[in-house]
Formats: sequence, structure tokens, C-alpha cells
Amino acid sequence: MSFVFTEDYFKEETRHGFTITSTMKRCWACQLRVVGAIDDICKRYNLKYFAYWGTLLGAVRSHGMIPWDDDIDIAMTRDSFNGLVEHIDELPDTLHLIGKDASNFPFTGFYRITNTDHIRWTDDYLKDNYDFPMMAGVDIFVFDYIPREKEIYNSICQILQVTLDAADLIVKNPKDPSLPQKIVNIQNFIGHRLNPSSDKSIVYQLQELYEIAAQSTFPEEADDLGMYNHMMYHDPGQHFPKEAFEHMIRVPFETGTIVIPENYELFLTHRFGNDYIIPEKIKGAHNYPYYRSELKMIDDYCKEHNTDEPIVKCNLQEEMDRYIYN
Repeated sequence: MSFVFTEDYFKEETRHGFTITSTMKRCWACQLRVVGAIDDICKRYNLKYFAYWGTLLGAVRSHGMIPWDDDIDIAMTRDSFNGLVEHIDELPDTLHLIGKDASNFPFTGFYRITNTDHIRWTDDYLKDNYDFPMMAGVDIFVFDYIPREKEIYNSICQILQVTLDAADLIVKNPKDPSLPQKIVNIQNFIGHRLNPSSDKSIVYQLQELYEIAAQSTFPEEADDLGMYNHMMYHDPGQHFPKEAFEHMIRVPFETGTIVIPENYELFLTHRFGNDYIIPEKIKGAHNYPYYRSELKMIDDYCKEHNTDEPIVKCNLQEEMDRYIYN
């Protein structure tokens, strides 16, 4: 079922005592448009995805977004994600995948599909994106098979860590004098040469190595699926029995439906505890709303060009007053 939005949907609303502005509603609609496009491809090619993190919690608890949440997260197994990438050119024209290209994007082991890579307010774009001019998208978290053998797991983690650390250093400090030697050390460690003359950046090549290592375990060698980057840096317990990824159900979500695991409690209790069903405002991983910096960019543009066109055209005055001019 596709997501359909009436004008009433975009009205400011209060849920659980939290005000959701009209602009945030339009942001949610853009994100759900991306979910719908992903859902179409997954149904077409029998790929599996499911709502994850706060999106899963909102789907189970209230059949919609958590009021104070401003992004959508989904999860996929590596096989399904690879299938999505294979058919990524079937997404609508303005949607594109971040984290799977040759640019020096800070690779962190997860991916994102967004509706744009820059602020836009052309008529055609706003018509397709509910008058929301800023970037909106869906974060994709990929689960890989985790080997039973601890020694093998540790070896894979070593490879993943050096590739992530090197990619991060290249992006953040490409003139670091220690970088050339670190690249040599990486090549010696992984037994693979990186090609600086390739049309693919070194960061992209490191990302390819990360993905090869992450999916090197076969299903019969594993009992669990997990997210390596989270297990290494945040939560060693971020892995679940592979059977938990087999059966999915579809539930109402905002104005459409979304896919969740049949045994969703396994994922929710791990992340939110046994009382996950009780609404509780918790601090997110970024300042709400995430598009605050883009509002500032629009404000700077208006001052530089002595115009209020994007603010008026996209009905952003109240949002500016709330987050930029206060």
C-alpha cells in the first residue's frame, strides 16, 4: 500500500504532548515516499526489509512515527541489500543511494537513500516532495552473518576496523603526513593493493574491502546476523538469531503500511527494554530537527541575495522563527 497524504495530514499536530510542525509533517511525507519506493522494489524482486530502531518502535506502539523522531530507519540482510543495489536505477529519478558510490563520502558501514543531495525549491521538485525543500531520506542498516568461531569473528573485525579508520582519516584529514604509511600498513595487513589511479576513490576501494569482509561468512557458518559496525563500536550484543529475519508482517504506519519482523519484541526489548510500549521522550543521536543546519543555509542564502523566496514558497517562516531566529 502506497502512502497517500491529504492536506489535513500536513497540519500541525500534537502527539503525546509533543508538537509536530507542518514542516516536519512534510519531511515525514518525503521520507515515507522513499520508503514506498524501496518497498516497491523489494516486493518486485522478493527482497526483505523491515522497520528498525525508532521506526519499528513507532510502528508497533502507535502505527506511526514517534512524535519526536525526525528520521526513518530500516534494516536489511546483506543479500537483500545487494539485491536492492542491483536494481537501484529503478528508483524515481530524484532518489539516490548514499554510501555506495565513488565519492569521498564518510563511509561508516551504513547507507542512506535520499530524495536530493542539495536544497531545492523548483516547482517540479516541490510538487513531488510536498513543498519540503531539504534533504529527506531513509537510513539503511545492513545485517551480516556472524561466524560462530570467535577467532574468525575477531579477524573480520580487524579488517573492518582498519578500513573504516583509514576511510575516516582520508575524508577528515587527507593531508595527514602519516597517511601514506598508514595506507601501506593497511595494504600489508589485508594483503590487497589499493589503486590511487583508479576511477574509484581510495575511500570507495576501502568500502569495497569492508563489504567483502563483512559478508565473508556463509549462513551455515553462523547462528546470528548482526551489524558489525555497531557491534565493534557501540553494542557488542547487536546481533540476533538468523531465524528472526525469516518472517515479516505488514502493519499500518501513518497513511500506509510498513514491514516489521514477526518477532519484533526481540529487537525492541534489546534496544528499548521491556517497557518499550510506554511512550518516553529520549534524546536522539542528533539535534532535532536534523534539518536545522539546512534552515540556516536557506537563511544565509536569503540574506546574501536579499530575498525571502524559498521561505515564502516553502512555508518555512514559522520553522525559521522556531529554530533559527529564536
